[in-house]
Amino acid sequence: MQAHLFVPEKPEAFGNPTLRSGHLVQMPDTADEWPPSILVDAVYANAVLRHFAPQTMRDTLERWRLTFYPRGITSAVQASDQAIIDERTTMTERKNRQIQAREQRAARRANRAEPCG
Repeated sequence: MQAHLFVPEKPEAFGNPTLRSGHLVQMPDTADEWPPSILVDAVYANAVLRHFAPQTMRDTLERWRLTFYPRGITSAVQASDQAIIDERTTMTERKNRQIQAREQRAARRANRAEPCG
């Protein structure tokens, strides 16, 4: 595995001034000591996109982010809390519509009950 650095003004890798870009990095013998490779791939892909992607790609990714995460990326707890808030808002709106409909029916009944002069 090779170290790839993306910030030219910081030529050292992992805070180690002797480890330069392109330097071979020794990997452990057992996979149990490291996170799954998919995590390394995702971080690497993010770094490549952040530093080398053309503006059109960045604009596309931003549109996707706004489409799929309009409120920003949330944790499970935040998503659960938001679901509760959304449900309460829906219930309040439904209750207000029912009150308004009830008042309109009462007004129509009152208009029908008035004697014609």
